[in-house]
Amino acid sequence: MTRSLESSAFWTGVVDVLPFIVMVVPFATLFGVVAIEAGLSLAQTLSFSILVIGRLAICRAAIDARQCRHWIHSRCRFGG
Repeated sequence: MTRSLESSAFWTGVVDVLPFIVMVVPFATLFGVVAIEAGLSLAQTLSFSILVIGRLAICRAAIDARQCRHWIHSRCRFGG
């Protein structure tokens, strides 16, 4: 891949992610304030955030896979 294509792909990704970032920043700020008030350390706060977001991503992928599998089987008749 040429350098200009890599740069173009990067900026396309940045633009695609901006709406998500705009929605996440207020919640992340709120969670940070609540974590500080609860006495959690930075490591605990980051670990909790990573685990929760990671678990949600896994759950979402599983839901998408299940829906996709259901959609395929409902529209395609395999072997009679």
